[in-house]
Amino acid sequence: EAQRLKILDWISDDAARRKHTKLISGHHPNTGQWIFATPEFQSWTGSETRVFWCYGNPGVGKTQIMSLIADYLSRITCVAYFYCDYQASCVQAGTAVAASLLRQLVETEPSIPLALEDLYKTLGYGRDNLKLDDITSLLHHLCLDKRHVYILLDALDEYGPASQRRGIMSLLKNLAEAGARILIISRPHVADVGRTFGEYIELEVRSDPSDIRSYVEHTISASDELAEFIVNDLREEAVQRVVDQADRMFLLATLQCTRLTHLTRRSEVRRALKILPSGLETAYEESMGRIELESPERKSIAMTALSWIYHTRRPLSINELLHVLAVDSSSVLSLSEENIPSRSLVVDVCAGLIVLDTESGAVRFAHYSLHEYFQATYQQWFSLAKREI
Repeated sequence: EAQRLKILDWISDDAARRKHTKLISGHHPNTGQWIFATPEFQSWTGSETRVFWCYGNPGVGKTQIMSLIADYLSRITCVAYFYCDYQASCVQAGTAVAASLLRQLVETEPSIPLALEDLYKTLGYGRDNLKLDDITSLLHHLCLDKRHVYILLDALDEYGPASQRRGIMSLLKNLAEAGARILIISRPHVADVGRTFGEYIELEVRSDPSDIRSYVEHTISASDELAEFIVNDLREEAVQRVVDQADRMFLLATLQCTRLTHLTRRSEVRRALKILPSGLETAYEESMGRIELESPERKSIAMTALSWIYHTRRPLSINELLHVLAVDSSSVLSLSEENIPSRSLVVDVCAGLIVLDTESGAVRFAHYSLHEYFQATYQQWFSLAKREI
């Protein structure tokens, strides 16, 4: 067993499974189940067409749908998956993605395949890394040997530009030809699926309004402050208004709920409900407007945090960010532990725009679309950022 684990760790780390577990644990109960009743999903799992492309606009919950499908299929068959992330380009090269898929398929085997064990020995018992050609060959043969294999890839558009995606699409085509069923999730503009596969099933992902309603009701009930004064007719008004304005976007509903949780009076809630943003860009502008109205100290923390998260080339840990915020630029860039703000304060002053992964300690934007928003409005918010960094 020790040798088996050593070979598995040599193939790849377990990051994909850890991310999947986190997504499932954070999933709101009884939402997203609509996907399994769609003719497209049922056709993909039961017909000769092996490729399923799910596409949708930012914030509609595509990654959650992916995690639900992965969780469902893993209970009944063999599944391997990968969640692409625009901030993790350094760890999601084609070889790394293929290696992650290989590890997951090998984990379902009763013993390490002989071909893999031979490679492990040939490559110095783990001193040298597997090459992409070797991984592809092993994956191909595993898919041929197994009766049912599902390969799932989330956020293809976050893998990189089209020129970089050719390799991963070639791998997926190879595995489809070996009998695997392929799920690809992306934004609508990605044309890779049509260019790579002659036949595929497609479905637009749009959040079910009843799912968003359930989420909003839960958010209000789970907040001690909101549950106390958003009651009766105001609660129904708040829930319905958020659902209507969210326009089937879970992310927008989340930002709207974050706005409500900072209010302290029923009259404030009623006023806020009348001017809820109706699109992601408007919601981001509204959140930035709230940051602008903060005290100079809190605004400085928020803008510095957002700037560093935007400019970082790899995921930034919360401890790294806290030390950045502790630098006193007015005192010859001195660093004092007494200047370090609390984690909760940093998250709070950013008005729902950043999230903290408590397991890995990474701090990041709430969604890739926020990075794109700052790209489009860079001069407005970060004109001096590079010099300050």
